[in-house]
Amino acid sequence: IELITEQTTALINQYITKGLDLNIEMKDSGVEWIGKIPKHWNTIKFKYITSLMTCGHAATPEYVDDGVMFLSAQNIKNGKLEITKFRKIKYELHSLLSKRNKIKKGDLLQVRVGGASTIGETCIVDIDLDFSIYVSLSHIKLNEIADKKYIKFLCNSSRFREACSVEMKKGGGVANLNVSDLERYKIPLPPKNEQKTISNFLEQKNFLIEKLQEKLKLKIDLLREYRQSLISYVVTGKIRITEDMI
Repeated sequence: IELITEQTTALINQYITKGLDLNIEMKDSGVEWIGKIPKHWNTIKFKYITSLMTCGHAATPEYVDDGVMFLSAQNIKNGKLEITKFRKIKYELHSLLSKRNKIKKGDLLQVRVGGASTIGETCIVDIDLDFSIYVSLSHIKLNEIADKKYIKFLCNSSRFREACSVEMKKGGGVANLNVSDLERYKIPLPPKNEQKTISNFLEQKNFLIEKLQEKLKLKIDLLREYRQSLISYVVTGKIRITEDMI
């Protein structure tokens, strides 16, 4: 499972910076973490692919039983939005926050405050429900030149997140990916149709890899159950150990 995870990480890093055609002519991107990119690609500051970048509500609100979902960094797991557990805020506060910045299906949410393993983690909003977000998340709306799935894969790639981590340390920051910093980070940007091709390819690969990981985890669980049963049968005498077995 660890090996498959490492291979997946390497796969994403490769395709979001080099594309799918390994024989294409390359050029220097001028950005250390990106390295060489296909000749027809560009590098661009993150802010130029967005129409909106802002963080969530900074003050800790009053939580209520009957209200609107209020999500935080804990609601993004493995690049997906997880809403099995959440708090609620008053309808009035949500209405006020939504007037400034309404989150819609298809937008991106990114962890901006958290641990080293989670900061920068990004998901696509895949629910059509009303909710607001805490300051531990950033809300990103992309413009027409960027494919949301490609940008999600890029933001979740280990190379991009490591590059962000290095920049934060240079600025004296500790596990805090500010919007103002993210805006100036340079990223590789293929033509939009190629972005979609890359993201669709990675999506298919991810699906197959996740299924394989699930099967491996099931095998581990079954082997653990078998071991426990075997021990139980032996110590209770249900299985007789003979000299020939030893």
